[in-house]
Amino acid sequence: MNFEAATLDDLMHDVFEHILNHGHNNNASKGPNIEVLGCELRLTNPIARVSRTESRGLIFSCLGELFWYLSGSNDGCHIAKYIPKYGTFVEDDGSIHGGYGKRLFNMHEKYNQIKRVIEQLKIGTGTRKAVIQLFDSSDLAEDYKDIPCTLNLQFVVRNKKLHMFTMMRSNDAYIGLPHDIFVFTMLQEMLAKELECGLGIYHHYVASLHIYNKNINSAKRFINEGFQATDSIMDEMPCIGFFSIRNELLKFESEIRHGIDLNINELDLCDYWKDILRLLQFYHKKESGNFQDLRYASEVRKKITNKKYQGLINNRERIKKSKAIKKIEGNNMQKRFDNISDIISGIEAFEHEQFKLAGLQRVENYISLSMQITDSIRRIKFIEEINKKHISEHRKNPHSDIFDPLRAAWLHIRENNKNEAYWLIFLATHFGKHKKEGWKLCADIYGGLGEELWTWNRVSHNPNDFSLWFRKASIEIKKNKPQRKFGNHRKYESLNYNSSRPLQTVVQTYVDWVGVSKDHETRFLELSNSNNVNNKYELFDVAYKSMKGILSFGRTAKFDYLTMLRKFSLQNIEPQNLYLSGATGPKRGTSFLFFGNKDSNYSVEELNQNLNLLAEYLPIDILSSQVLEDALCNWQKSPSAYRYFGG
Repeated sequence: MNFEAATLDDLMHDVFEHILNHGHNNNASKGPNIEVLGCELRLTNPIARVSRTESRGLIFSCLGELFWYLSGSNDGCHIAKYIPKYGTFVEDDGSIHGGYGKRLFNMHEKYNQIKRVIEQLKIGTGTRKAVIQLFDSSDLAEDYKDIPCTLNLQFVVRNKKLHMFTMMRSNDAYIGLPHDIFVFTMLQEMLAKELECGLGIYHHYVASLHIYNKNINSAKRFINEGFQATDSIMDEMPCIGFFSIRNELLKFESEIRHGIDLNINELDLCDYWKDILRLLQFYHKKESGNFQDLRYASEVRKKITNKKYQGLINNRERIKKSKAIKKIEGNNMQKRFDNISDIISGIEAFEHEQFKLAGLQRVENYISLSMQITDSIRRIKFIEEINKKHISEHRKNPHSDIFDPLRAAWLHIRENNKNEAYWLIFLATHFGKHKKEGWKLCADIYGGLGEELWTWNRVSHNPNDFSLWFRKASIEIKKNKPQRKFGNHRKYESLNYNSSRPLQTVVQTYVDWVGVSKDHETRFLELSNSNNVNNKYELFDVAYKSMKGILSFGRTAKFDYLTMLRKFSLQNIEPQNLYLSGATGPKRGTSFLFFGNKDSNYSVEELNQNLNLLAEYLPIDILSSQVLEDALCNWQKSPSAYRYFGG
């Protein structure tokens, strides 16, 4: 069967379709597959050797394999840096027996076949002897983990153009074919420049051309991507002979692979080879996952002169987005995460313009964080949404089974009883909502255990009476079955009257914080005037710091309480950062997101600075700091899998 195309994408499209439609089942040592026998593939423009598709745009691994071959080495550690699966083929001596590098440049420890071919072609352009043997009879003498799939390579000059003929015993069409065509056509072009002739057709002959069953669906997705643009991603190779700079390029690649920070801009090379080195440098820095390396990679990316390479670099981000959307759709959660694509686009833009996020190098982490951010936005907007609907009067009655302090706060706001709303928000923040018991503990205290309510007016004027009441009530509350419990974030609080942080003192210190006016809005006005506050961020900061004296109301409680006032439109305040000092979950999540380590030693200031920068890229129109604080706290508990908010 013959296939001919001007680009690798068109060639693979036709090959995949033919194998899937006309191939025959075959069981081989590496697994069941569908194969066709006796195929010739012709690539009429060998420079169009790179796929533009998301699934097969493999330039990093292709370049890695090319430099491995050019090194003349069969070292398994070298190629494993680019294609980890090669590790399964490493022999006891650390080499990969079937590697082509040594066979090209030092066959049988004495034949430099590349050099001999160039000499043959320079002596007589009509020669038919310019053949490189890769498969050797000794390859079958022992049970090696890997033997060459390529039998030989032949080069023919006709009409001042170098044509290349590759003969293969076996070729994996989905995984191996794009790598083989890339490497061999690069070799073809290197020789053409060395011989000072044009680039002819690349011919690829295969005895068994196949797709393994495990890759059939992937091959179908490739076909469904449709035909791609026909212009080449790579430019024509410069005329300077590659083999005159081969050793220099190999040295630079080795330094990059071993983590040495090479200043590519200062190298005495043309842009063609500088860009290829930049691609390799970008790849290794990005793959390290180290925060500083990811930033370095972003800077390297900006210096690539061939802008067509940018599309290949962006492929991973597009794949992440595609997988994220498909996962959501597959779980029938579109309504809950209806704007996740906007979140993903924002993160993509940040990574493109700033730096890669170390904690998102796994697709699963990327999906999970996007879902957590979307869910956090939904929870914040939920407070606004409940005010748009009818709220039953029973919601503000703590003696009712459907008591809800937050819905009750809205009812009091509608009645212009704002102090009661502030008080209920404080109680909701302090007690939290237990995942099973709900608001029952809050109802018991606010409802006076079924007697007179401890309203703001009553408690603010009689905090000592509350203390006396709670001395007896704490005993009664403990008798409840099931036992009343605080919400998740408040689970270390105590209902013991004689504890180190007793409720009666929490209430007393809150009343003291509001002040002698007993009016919350007066308190915020005092804070604003006495501190020369100029904006909502400064007022939040002043209020946050002023609450230091409220017992058992730490960083999380203060942050949640003040942001809740913003959600209820009681105060126009907003945090300018996450107030990570003293934080646990949000700080660990932030550290993991940016540096790939939950316990990094980066300062709170740097963490906040990075988060503020990220927030600028996300479509969050209210309380962006709380959205991220909430999302990161939840995400760090399970970075690779979405976790429903548990309070």
